[in-house]
Amino acid sequence: MDLGKRIITIIILFGAINLVLWGGQELYHGKDTKQIKEIESWLNSESIKIKNVESQLGDLELQSSSLEDSLNNYKRKIDLGEEYLIDTYNSKVYEYNNLLNQYNSQLSEYKESIDSYNLKVSEVNELIKKSGTRWYIIPIPIPSGGSLKGKL
Repeated sequence: MDLGKRIITIIILFGAINLVLWGGQELYHGKDTKQIKEIESWLNSESIKIKNVESQLGDLELQSSSLEDSLNNYKRKIDLGEEYLIDTYNSKVYEYNNLLNQYNSQLSEYKESIDSYNLKVSEVNELIKKSGTRWYIIPIPIPSGGSLKGKL
């Protein structure tokens, strides 16, 4: 058998061995790979949800800041003797408290979402570490005969 055919035979042999090795590993880690894809899909949708809640929190912060400024203006005017504004001030305080309750509720939801997201990230990282490695056999030519001598 000439050298070309031997090299092609070796390439085909190692290709077949690697294909069987790779296929076996894919089958062995198939359940984990499916779970990783499911978790990554959940993480993507949860990330969108978290961004929406962040946006809502930002809007509520702006509203509460504006309402707080308004309350301070009413308070100053009332302190200067404009008592007829007391009812308006009280209704604004009520509105501010409702906004604050809404903000706290959104913040609680946000924190829960972040905690869930972080747990899933840890879970998917462990799965990737466990099943993400694949082994292959790579042919390394070994010189035949004699001792190995380094060249200087």
